[in-house]
Amino acid sequence: MERTFAFRTVPRILFGVGSRRHLAEEAAKLGSRAFFMASRTPLERGDLDDLLSALREKSIRVEVCPGPVGEPELAYVEQARAQCREAGCDVVIGIGGGSVLDASKAVAALVHEPFTVREIFDGQPVTQAGVPFIALPTTAGTGSEVTPNSVLSDPERLIKQSIRGETYWPRLVINDPELTIRVPTQVKIWSGADALVQAVESFTSLGSNHLTDASAFESFRLLVGNMEKIAQGTQEIEPHIAMADGSMLAGIALANARLGAVHGVAHPMGIRYRIPHGLCCAILLPPVMRFNEPVVREKYERLSAVVQAPVIEWIADLFRRMGIPPDFRGYRIPKSDMDMLIQESLPSGSLKANPRPVSAADLTEILRAILPD
Repeated sequence: MERTFAFRTVPRILFGVGSRRHLAEEAAKLGSRAFFMASRTPLERGDLDDLLSALREKSIRVEVCPGPVGEPELAYVEQARAQCREAGCDVVIGIGGGSVLDASKAVAALVHEPFTVREIFDGQPVTQAGVPFIALPTTAGTGSEVTPNSVLSDPERLIKQSIRGETYWPRLVINDPELTIRVPTQVKIWSGADALVQAVESFTSLGSNHLTDASAFESFRLLVGNMEKIAQGTQEIEPHIAMADGSMLAGIALANARLGAVHGVAHPMGIRYRIPHGLCCAILLPPVMRFNEPVVREKYERLSAVVQAPVIEWIADLFRRMGIPPDFRGYRIPKSDMDMLIQESLPSGSLKANPRPVSAADLTEILRAILPD
């Protein structure tokens, strides 16, 4: 008999080509002054002008905020929150990759909060309700649009972690795959790798159940069938639809099942050595899967049936064909840092959700293979 579990996702999702054109009418149902945080490149080249015009035609006043450069840091979110509060915004719209969605999600949740973003990051509970948040992803990767998590970074202390809870859920997701087409191919590769890792980890997590398994398995099927096309630079819409769908399904799965050792290690490693998150996760995935295989063999066999080959080596070869290296040789991470990385990884909630218990000695063996001299 399956244990008791809870399953939650966002209240409403609009998915499909052209769905972004519903933004103005949907935003008008939630507020009259929108805080519009968007990725800088599409904002600056005018890709979003039609959305901004449509919002204004609905008599919605718009406060525009360029998204973070790189991963969202505490100081940036604090500044954006102050801008949102001072403008009197009553709805937040985030349009971008995971960094933009995480930052705008935090702004929406914490805009009325008396405590600082740093205090919330350090564990202070949220005491005030935020404002409605609408998420429009432009990358097929993090699945942030369907999670109650906001992943933020503190560069001063080299800490990257999630703040999460009921107040962080988006009110509405508008997932238009057309928004992902003009993203640089390299970003698509790393984002897609992150989505694939999330599908695999949520499928095998200790928190998985038959609902998350269904989402994660379908996510895996969609992603592995289309990642190589994306990596080859295709502009065709169908692979982008599949990747957007697969990424969102992985986000739904991880929001309920959690992740595993890959993400437990990737957060401290990524912030300390400035490694793109998707790339970091991709390099970590094969050795972590080999470690987990004895306890999740049946699930790996189900994934192997999808790709018609042993899944661990198939994924390693896929990443190689996509130009992802098999180790961190290019980042020159000294093996003398291994103990520090392990100690920073062990408290992670993702590590605790890994299907096989992970000790410091286990992490040493996993890292030794991908931190060459």
